Amino acid sequence: HDLKSPLGALKILAIKADLEPEQRKLLHLALSFLDGLVGHAIGGETENLTGAGLERVIRQTIEEKQFVHRSIAIQLYVSQCAEAPIIRGNTFDLRRAVANLLENAIVASRDCPSKRPIAVTLTLNKKNAKLIFRDFGPGISQRLVNCISNAGFGVSKNGWGLGLSIVKELCLRNHWKLHLSSRQGEGTEAILVF
Repeated sequence: HDLKSPLGALKILAIKADLEPEQRKLLHLALSFLDGLVGHAIGGETENLTGAGLERVIRQTIEEKQFVHRSIAIQLYVSQCAEAPIIRGNTFDLRRAVANLLENAIVASRDCPSKRPIAVTLTLNKKNAKLIFRDFGPGISQRLVNCISNAGFGVSKNGWGLGLSIVKELCLRNHWKLHLSSRQGEGTEAILVF
């Protein structure tokens, strides 16, 4: 509670402050992230997410990434059935997993000559939900796919190699599954199954 009060004050300040629209949006995104972090630290409870709730969290995370990486296009596709399942998991963990998988796709796509957008597909059916991240970057070999989710192992020169190991840990904690596939010259696909 002691952390929530200052965040609330900062949110009010962000609304009332004389900021440019871009600055206001950036401040709002940062405060939203901090609010989730504090909520996770003091509560960290598992929630039930409907298909609409899952889509909302994913859209918000994509919006945050696109705000930072303006030159990269990200498209969200949603396919759901009338009886979509209830997904159990921690919302903050979901945001972290989505952000890390998006960041990997963004890094892979940054120097891609085709400039095809990153495709994020949310598929909801009666049994489960799948979130598929597809980039059209250079791809990686199968040997590297088998090693890439180990902590400290990465293919980017700019990273620490922790993103996928964090996603793997979040999946274990929330009973989700992560599948990776890649083809050199064609791109990489990461699938989260809830």
